[in-house]
Amino acid sequence: MIISAPVALRLLSTWRISIDVAPQEGFEDSEFKMIVSKAYQEWEEATRRRGIEQGIEQGQRILLENLLRASFRHT
Repeated sequence: MIISAPVALRLLSTWRISIDVAPQEGFEDSEFKMIVSKAYQEWEEATRRRGIEQGIEQGQRILLENLLRASFRHT
């Protein structure tokens, strides 16, 4: 089964949360947790930026539609 990167990162972050509740000792475990945490944070930031960009684009579309409606009402 192949899963998308966002789904995989969410699963790994859930796993990381459960690891934080019951910490395991060992260099490999802590190194893996750091890598997963960084990957999840990068994914979360990219998702946030995409949401902001989509919101800006939607606002621009609405503004343009309103300007066009207003200009056609006055003609």
